[in-house]
Amino acid sequence: MSHVKNIFTILFFVTFLIACTNQASHTDDFINENRQSTNITEMDFDITHRKLYDTTDQGISFGIFPGLENTLDEVCPEGCWGSFVLERPQDFLTASVVNYGLEERSFILKLFYNYEEVAFQVLGSEEFQTEFLFSLDVGVEAHIHFQLEDNLEINMYRNKLTAALFSMPEYYAGLSDWEIVDNMLNMIINFELSYGFDTPDLLDLNLSPIQIKTLSTETGWFGLHIIDSLDPDNPDDVIFPNNLIQGSPGEILDLGFIVDLSSTVFEPLESYLLLALLDWQQVEMTGSPYLFISIDGDSESFVNYGRFSINLPEEPGFYELILIGIANPHAPNTQENYFPQETSQRITIQVK
Repeated sequence: MSHVKNIFTILFFVTFLIACTNQASHTDDFINENRQSTNITEMDFDITHRKLYDTTDQGISFGIFPGLENTLDEVCPEGCWGSFVLERPQDFLTASVVNYGLEERSFILKLFYNYEEVAFQVLGSEEFQTEFLFSLDVGVEAHIHFQLEDNLEINMYRNKLTAALFSMPEYYAGLSDWEIVDNMLNMIINFELSYGFDTPDLLDLNLSPIQIKTLSTETGWFGLHIIDSLDPDNPDDVIFPNNLIQGSPGEILDLGFIVDLSSTVFEPLESYLLLALLDWQQVEMTGSPYLFISIDGDSESFVNYGRFSINLPEEPGFYELILIGIANPHAPNTQENYFPQETSQRITIQVK
């Protein structure tokens, strides 16, 4: 198989540092048994890894590039914009992850193709899955080789491959001490895949019919936040949900959000997209796979307030909720817009 027909740009590689030197005192209380990880050095899959160096910094680095044998230096020339051209969606891709820190760290890798959760197969494994759980020792870099699911077809679009890496998926934010929560790192990068057409089309995304309230930038809000309620006439009067909230089996849970993603791009913010993960699986927001919101071009403020709903599972238990925010989600990738995307705080939902 030819891995890559032509490459525009091929890797985003970034280190996200946390200025915190105190390590979490991990306990086994309320551990999500379904999200326990295995050290990558103990896996039998086609994964390459190497020890880099010891460091006292905390953080992670994360990127994706096409092919199997390339090294980061070879595939990331100056000016990488996170876009590459494949022959077909199932061409080999490689995720690179490095653990900079003081201790072994666990991760979950998720992929979204055009903003919908997609299954992928780590080479050497026997099946396609929508997540990959693993842990890395300190100073270890791993190259995780994978293919996207078989039912994806060649098209004329600038397809978006959103790669999401979350740390400590086995812990519940609402049931863990503050040191553990402080060490929960996220890295969300929006890559672009196309298949050799001279002028690929932009994605056609459907606007979400939800009411959005524009707030003044003087409120000081930025990023993405899950909230309980807000008085639009008094936007400083915001009520946040507890880190642990409760619901009933099958209940429709209504929550709000405040969002300003203008700081994640250097170009004008024209639209944004939100998607939700519950128990690390994508769930519908107000009956849709995601929310796509267009910005009023006449507005001088991009701070938005809106509401969404999710359906809670029928099975009692604890579930982690997090939102992902993508700025200008159908625009072509450039050096100004493929940087790490936003996530909300993590909230734990107890269904009982």
